[in-house]
Amino acid sequence: MKIKVLAIVERDGESFHAYCPAFRGLHVDGASQEEALENTVEALKLYVDSLHRHGNPIPVGPDCIV
Repeated sequence: MKIKVLAIVERDGESFHAYCPAFRGLHVDGASQEEALENTVEALKLYVDSLHRHGNPIPVGPDCIV
């Protein structure tokens, strides 16, 4: 399954903070924008896997397209 998700990356002092509005509570950081995005992808995989294992739907909407 492929999903397209809006990820927002912002500078946070010396590092970068990334989050996905469609996935409540998903916040990561990284030393660079690229690292923050890589961490976002990994966190999304774990988040979606957890949703699937618990029988919860993927939050499809304007910020997440399946």
